[in-house]
Formats: sequence, structure tokens, C-alpha cells
Amino acid sequence: MIKKKYLLVFPPEAVEEPVTYHLIHDYRLVINILKASVTPGKKGRLTIEVRGKEDNLAKAMAYLASMNVAVKPVVEGIRWREDRCVHCTACVPGCPGQCFVVDRKTMRISFIQERCIGCRHCLSVCAYGAIELVEENNAA
Repeated sequence: MIKKKYLLVFPPEAVEEPVTYHLIHDYRLVINILKASVTPGKKGRLTIEVRGKEDNLAKAMAYLASMNVAVKPVVEGIRWREDRCVHCTACVPGCPGQCFVVDRKTMRISFIQERCIGCRHCLSVCAYGAIELVEENNAA
């Protein structure tokens, strides 16, 4: 049994198809939806955690390719570099996992790794390089 995270990017023609249903029913995968942004007639994005047998996952990936759904491995997570952080709080409002928490007395940020879903929103707002990707193969 393997467990992996993926970002699925749906083309407009696949957004209204029951893709997740097929992953669960036809390929016997356990799907945990971590984040979804789907609009009928437009691109869709779905971040999922997948558990199942390796051969079932391989067949499911072929199915997704046949549907023109782009599959991107999700990073294992985010590393917060407190030594680079200026505690500006720019990362706080856009984090769907609420990983970044502000102590209102000190106005200092703390990071809760367990909440991170690897969505990467924080990377685009941190101007100080205090947030880094932790690649799946290089997880520390």
C-alpha cells in the first residue's frame, strides 16, 4: 500500500466528469481531498492524498492521462525558516491549512507543520525567502 499527494489539474472538458468517483470505484484507491477549486466550464484544481496498491495507482494515472488531467506530485510540505522571517504576517491570511499562527501579544509567527497541505500559497507572498519547499525525495 502506498500513500502519495498529487495536484490534479483538469481541463474544462473534464471538470464535470466523475473522475474522483472512478479513482475510488474503478481503481480501488482511497482518496482524501485536501483542497479543491472547480468551476464548471473552466479549469479545475484538486489536491488529493491517494492510498492504494501501486498497480492500481499506475492504472489510475493512465486513466487520468486519457482524460487530459495533468498530474503533478505535491511537495511533502513547506519549511519555515524562522531565521529569515520578519514576522510581517503576509503568509497568514492565504493559508488554507492555517499553518501560520500569529501570537497577537508579540505579533510573532509560528508554523504548525502538521497542518500543511503543500498548496504553495505562502511561497508567493513571502518576500524574504523564509518559506521553502520540501521536496518529496529530499524531505528533512
